[in-house]
Amino acid sequence: MKCRKIVIFAVTLCMIVGGLSYFGFAEKEEKIVLGFILPTMQEERWALDRDGFIEEAEKHGAEVLFQASNNDERLQATQVENMLTQGIDVLVLGAVNSSAAASFVEKAHNEGVPFIAYCRPILNADVDYFVWHDLYDVGRLIAEYSLKAAPRGNWVLIEGDPGDDATTFMREAFFKVVQPHIDSGDISIVADQNALKWSPENALKIAENALTKYQNNIQAMCCWNDGTCRGAVRALQEQGLDAEDCYTTGQDGDIANLQYIVEGKAGMTVFKPCPPLGAAAAKAAYAVATGKEPDTQGTLFNGKVDVPLITVENIPVDKSNIVEDLIKEGYVSVEQVYANIPKSQWPKVD
Repeated sequence: MKCRKIVIFAVTLCMIVGGLSYFGFAEKEEKIVLGFILPTMQEERWALDRDGFIEEAEKHGAEVLFQASNNDERLQATQVENMLTQGIDVLVLGAVNSSAAASFVEKAHNEGVPFIAYCRPILNADVDYFVWHDLYDVGRLIAEYSLKAAPRGNWVLIEGDPGDDATTFMREAFFKVVQPHIDSGDISIVADQNALKWSPENALKIAENALTKYQNNIQAMCCWNDGTCRGAVRALQEQGLDAEDCYTTGQDGDIANLQYIVEGKAGMTVFKPCPPLGAAAAKAAYAVATGKEPDTQGTLFNGKVDVPLITVENIPVDKSNIVEDLIKEGYVSVEQVYANIPKSQWPKVD
């Protein structure tokens, strides 16, 4: 009789729990929460990174906590602390300062949160994954295109922020290509400076000073990104110069720089498809959060560990291929790129 009462009680309890579940009162499965922190929104490409990340995360039913750090490493440290208190499952971070960000990795791991470096490398830290456009490739492309356009003469280098290891990676690849031409005397690097915080205004001052010192006798300004390139172009325009007089480079593929290229004001940029990069990071983060291993393409030794890489391809762009490789592929529209050119001169796009 006692056993029968226990069985009846157990069946009744199951019915009650089932009923609560039916009416929505049972505990719901917890949603995956992904933390995503970008270094800045200064360049337009970062908004595309954010949008690509959020769109992909939402496909998987994940929630995204997003913040940008205004190129302020102290603000980024605070944002990391705050985000770790909000129960995130994975932290994806584009570092303001690569050295300072090593401590963020340790803090995340102490809270049991996996850490994915985004776009910019973090050295000497136990980073779980690194999602990037190959920065060595960017430095190499900038060097090769500059050599093709200006194989002899005076060059100015406007590099990125010295606290960003992306700057170091690009410099290493750049000089591997250019150094033989410096040694032969064909190329002279007459100025080599960092634009602090990747600031276009800082780049403008570097370019102005070089043009003044060398009386406009500068054949190339190798800029590490599109923001610094815009600063260089402003300085050249003030002197009535364009890309035929002084070749300029960049990376990211901001619309303003693509417009400069077709207008003849800038030479090239390394277009980095940012929505796909953001999407790749979100896909990897969701996989990690659910106990799976994302697909990777090799590793990068960061001074401490071999970090698995998730790589999205770069697209070098100049006036010759902007229609074929960007507009026809749907990355940008002809209306965006040729906005400042009479419509009668727009290319035909099938």
